[in-house]
Amino acid sequence: MPYINVTTSRILSPEQKKTLSGEFGAIIHLLPNKTEKVLMMDFCDGHSLFFSGREMSNGAYVDVRIYGFAGYAQESEFTEKVYALLRDNLGLKENEVYVTIGQYRTWGSGGKLK
Repeated sequence: MPYINVTTSRILSPEQKKTLSGEFGAIIHLLPNKTEKVLMMDFCDGHSLFFSGREMSNGAYVDVRIYGFAGYAQESEFTEKVYALLRDNLGLKENEVYVTIGQYRTWGSGGKLK
């Protein structure tokens, strides 16, 4: 199960959240063995984000967590798509978005640790 948390300074409408969820679902396959079917999304909108000591009026932090490991090329392609979908859907510029991909060798699901 991949997990994606999008924290943004903007307040998102339910329609924007649904659209973004679908857009992330459409690109999650770029990471090995990941599908929209098991993707969990979390939207934290309207947050106070600060960078370099200043509040960001437009900003987003995208935290992606996956079970297993992806290669640099796959992570890079996925990250570029994240930037594009936030630009296209929210009008965010590249310098207003930060992305991390955490890769875990263990993961709990279905009542067990894998």
